[in-house]
Amino acid sequence: MGFGWDLALGILLLLLCGCEREEPAVAPTSALRIVSIAPSLTEILFAIGAGDNVVGVTTHCNFPPEARTREQVGDVALNREKLVLLKPDFVVADEALNRSQIEDIRRLGIAVRGYRSGGIDAILRTVAELGRDCRREKEAAALADKIRRKIDDVRQRAATRRKPRVLFEVGADPIFVAGPGSHIDDAIRLCGGENVASTLPLDWGAVGLETYYTWNPDVVIVCHTDRERLLRRPGWDALRDRTIFIDPDIFARPSIRFLEHIDLLFNAVHGGRRSGPSGIDILLDIRLPRVLLAFLAGALLAGAGGLFQGVFRNPLADPFVLGAASGSALGAVFSIVTGIGMMELFAFLSGVAALFLVLVLSRVRGRLPVLNLLLCGFAVGSLASALVSLLLYAGNRDAGRIIFWLMGGFSTATWNGVLFLFPMTVILALVMFAFSRELNAMSLGEETARTMGVPAERVKWMILLTGALATSATVALCGVIGFVGLIVPHTARLLVGPDHRRLLPASLILGGILLVLSDTLARTALAPAELPVGIVTALFGVPFFLFLLRRR
Repeated sequence: MGFGWDLALGILLLLLCGCEREEPAVAPTSALRIVSIAPSLTEILFAIGAGDNVVGVTTHCNFPPEARTREQVGDVALNREKLVLLKPDFVVADEALNRSQIEDIRRLGIAVRGYRSGGIDAILRTVAELGRDCRREKEAAALADKIRRKIDDVRQRAATRRKPRVLFEVGADPIFVAGPGSHIDDAIRLCGGENVASTLPLDWGAVGLETYYTWNPDVVIVCHTDRERLLRRPGWDALRDRTIFIDPDIFARPSIRFLEHIDLLFNAVHGGRRSGPSGIDILLDIRLPRVLLAFLAGALLAGAGGLFQGVFRNPLADPFVLGAASGSALGAVFSIVTGIGMMELFAFLSGVAALFLVLVLSRVRGRLPVLNLLLCGFAVGSLASALVSLLLYAGNRDAGRIIFWLMGGFSTATWNGVLFLFPMTVILALVMFAFSRELNAMSLGEETARTMGVPAERVKWMILLTGALATSATVALCGVIGFVGLIVPHTARLLVGPDHRRLLPASLILGGILLVLSDTLARTALAPAELPVGIVTALFGVPFFLFLLRRR
């Protein structure tokens, strides 16, 4: 009897389980929960009517305005806790731009759907794929048809026009332009234009003023807000009348909004043509100041490095040892992130402030002990570097410009920069000649130098002030260029010996020559794109420095 009851109960349970067992229910469209970490995808989601399904976005997803009301899950660094708490059905991401974030999200056990950005065809394909994934196929198809009609209209209008040469600028300092493979390159060709930067090795690249003017475009389309720096650019008057400004918020992203306004780009592409700068103008206003600025910057860095190695009696001392360079970098980055302008002035003043902070903190009973200077310089430099990282994180929309500037370069060199650094170079040279004998004595030790009648503290103050001010001025104009102030004095020492009367002038000359050659290589290695000169000096500086160490 008991067995019969058990059997009956077991059968009943099986029937109940079987009745309840179904395929997992597909969430209705209104119940989908989506997090978007790509601004262009956010725009498409709202455009196809899936905005109500978007529960989270990044801080960069600022369009349409409704997107700003969604929960924010971070930016480059995602807030994992928020992401998990939102319980999305899936996250939409750009396969190229969000590659690292995609892996992080998948490790959290959250589904991620990647979409490819790029040209016009890629955008339309993404619209269709998002429509399918969000169950908005009809809305996506209607939007794609609307865009295709606009594209066909633009293509027909372009067929009857001449083919202008177009340069599309997205950054002023350094000068960033749209290259092949970018959505802008695709759009320029659609509008009947020829992208003069189509020979760049990258989708987006930095170019120098000389390359910029040599291209001599029929139309310059400016897609950024830094007009003040643009108008101060040497030779700009020749291109002013053929320059057209467009809204960077619309055209900078490969989004559906960019295609909806393709007719604005068509009108910009078919502007008029006027004469550009002549060859002699390019030589005198762009190439010559660039070469001179590179020479002066190299001379200042190498000269300051030679002075610091002498006064500290440390072969590893370089112009950045007192924190002035980090201070200058902090001022420049602050200016870029806040958008207040006057970057060079802020960089120079913050470098001077960092120097005086180090000198005040290092001073003990009227003296400047070398160990105190080194430690305080390291501390202040580390603090400034930490603040630079904080600003870089807070203003990551300017990250490309900041990083390029921090690596140093001369792509936007002007005569004003030359006139600013030239007096600094003269002052540095005078200090070198005035105190070269004292430095020879101080190389034996400060106490020994004092017994020889050398005013060690006064010499130290003058050298440190001059060297650090020269470094701040150089970094303010040219960015952070490493290894020049470290390896050039060692090279000069091998050539002319340790006597500072010959060593310091040799460092000045060799530093200038080295940086001119490095800038030439940076300008031509990936032409027409440019490398930051700091990369070149580091690539050659590290092996050369190791070679010098082995020779010792």
